[in-house]
Amino acid sequence: MAESQYKIERSLHLLRKKALMIELAREGATVSSALAHPDINATIQTYYSWRQRDHRFAYTLDAAISGRKEIVPEYTGTHASFAKTYFGMDYAWFQLEYINLLEQVPPGGILMALWPPEHGKTTTYENYA
Repeated sequence: MAESQYKIERSLHLLRKKALMIELAREGATVSSALAHPDINATIQTYYSWRQRDHRFAYTLDAAISGRKEIVPEYTGTHASFAKTYFGMDYAWFQLEYINLLEQVPPGGILMALWPPEHGKTTTYENYA
């Protein structure tokens, strides 16, 4: 019980840091200055890790830095940007996780997608393949 509470608090703390970073970017702060903020206090490697793991954070931060509410999607090499650019669709977070896991499955391996009906199992796989 205590361990799960710790994980929840840690996740909330990370979300607060990311939200503050986006807020500072909207106010005109650079990435370096936002990372140096006492309430964020993160390294550039941590920042790149956040961007890689949390595509919504990366997208929102890029929009905040550019001063726009929304960025015109363009293909950047990720599955998410490919789907947005060429299929006009956004993947849900669990679909992106599935694609990341799918890329790690060795040849001949099996990956089960245990999603409820109408959550895009077939579409996600077909778009990936």
